[in-house]
Amino acid sequence: MKRRRLPLMLGFVVGVMSVVSLLPAIASAQVVERWVARYSGPTGVFPGPADDKACCIARDPTSGHVYVTGRSYGGIGYGGPATGDDYATVAYDANGIQLWVARYDRPHQQCPPPHWCGGNERPTAIAVDPHSGTVYVTGYSSSGWPYTSTEYATVAYDALGNQLWVARYDGRYDGSAHAAHASAIAVDPNSGTVYVTGSSYGGTATSYDYATVAYDASGDQLWVARYDGPGHSDDRAWAIAVDPNSGAVYVTGESYPGGYATVAYDAGGNQLWVARYEGPVGIDYVHGIALDPTSGNVYVTGQSSRGAATGADYATVAYDACGNQLWVARYGDGSAHAIALDPASGNVYVTGSSYGGAATRSDYATVAYDACGNQRWVARYDGAGDSDGANAIALDPTSGNLYVTGISYTRATGYDYATVAYDASGRQLWVARHHGGPTGYETNAVAIAVGSGDVYVTGYDYGREGGGTTSYATVAYSTSEMVDSPEVSPMGEPQEVRRPRCHACCSNGSGSSDETTSETARAIRWCGRMYKRLLKIESRKDAQHQVDLDEVLTGEVEQPQP
Repeated sequence: MKRRRLPLMLGFVVGVMSVVSLLPAIASAQVVERWVARYSGPTGVFPGPADDKACCIARDPTSGHVYVTGRSYGGIGYGGPATGDDYATVAYDANGIQLWVARYDRPHQQCPPPHWCGGNERPTAIAVDPHSGTVYVTGYSSSGWPYTSTEYATVAYDALGNQLWVARYDGRYDGSAHAAHASAIAVDPNSGTVYVTGSSYGGTATSYDYATVAYDASGDQLWVARYDGPGHSDDRAWAIAVDPNSGAVYVTGESYPGGYATVAYDAGGNQLWVARYEGPVGIDYVHGIALDPTSGNVYVTGQSSRGAATGADYATVAYDACGNQLWVARYGDGSAHAIALDPASGNVYVTGSSYGGAATRSDYATVAYDACGNQRWVARYDGAGDSDGANAIALDPTSGNLYVTGISYTRATGYDYATVAYDASGRQLWVARHHGGPTGYETNAVAIAVGSGDVYVTGYDYGREGGGTTSYATVAYSTSEMVDSPEVSPMGEPQEVRRPRCHACCSNGSGSSDETTSETARAIRWCGRMYKRLLKIESRKDAQHQVDLDEVLTGEVEQPQP
């Protein structure tokens, strides 16, 4: 077969996948609350009843089990063993039946009065290995006497709640007492490698740095990678993501003298690139990261100040797999708290709290962007009070529906969980509110997970005892058992959901980010691997499309002649 040669830059673009979704008018529906499960730790010890607050939730897609973790008060003592705040991880089956509870407190030790030896353990993140069912919890834990600071503490449990291992990382550069706080965790579903990131003191020359630690499935430390920004001062990592195809690790946070700093590592801990974003005045706070496994693009969101007199915006930044900034999208008067990505369409969804004017004040505001950064829609939710803030977001990849949860105030009940469902066009499907305690007591939803037609929300409320006692409260909603309502939701225009051809990645073989590293050759190889991966995806769509990769890397492609 005779073939012709077509010029092609070293790079890739995402293939178009177009599905037109026609949305007829349908009746709105009321979601069914399937179950509510609470957990409280020990009570009756100084300073009083339990003060337990869940922070995080994860769902095992294989077993359907739901795992919730947070801090749980276990007592206090002086001059001897005590626990203070502990990690407390609770497992539920899909019907809300509690399967097990696992608590973690650092090993007890004696110390001289009046020192308090109990310390505090505060979990910040949870993840589940979808293949092994292993549950990983990370956070920070008291370093123990004689130090009075904290360390990373990562705990692994099997599916039955048995503790498999504990790995601690303090990063103390000279043996002195300085804090290390783990803030996020991710698991590579292929290798089983566990990645933890946060901030760790690096000495007077660098102050606090990003510190990312990799462990194998047995808890053995594989590597530590630290990042010190150009200001050599406070650098704090808050979010992490892993590319399941390449094994690359992406860490993001805030870096002095100001702005977001996103760092990419390969699976061996070698730094690939650093990309920085600084808003108009350099006061910027990162709150989330998402990765597109198809394109390899990375999306970071948070809050970016416009100045003391003008407030702050959502600021979402997109990078390709080599750290080139693709676009920046800002949405006014608010702070983005969470981000989600639809792997089918490439759409990016950001949620948080946004000022809606004197009538509604703070509202949920969820913003949708396509893969090119074009704003597709904005959906706002006001809970009939004057204080609403979304904390978490999750997308159901099967339906494409989006679920947002957070805290919402009404004059009738005070603060509630408020969970809002949207379809892919931004149409509100339903709202579910939960209040577990006396009117006026705070109830706060902080995390969300989805799976098998159910939505799981966790946080804390005062439902067990009231009077200043908080408990974990996890609520499950069924979207497959919807109750019809006579009300009809207003319809928007038909929406086209697609993955647009908008950006070429790695076109020059090296990143164009604000910071370059000595790893240019590695970045070029990285781009090549990413390109090959997308060519495989494209070849599955068109069996007649053949590409000679050797010629691709020299700048030319041969294609079959019709």
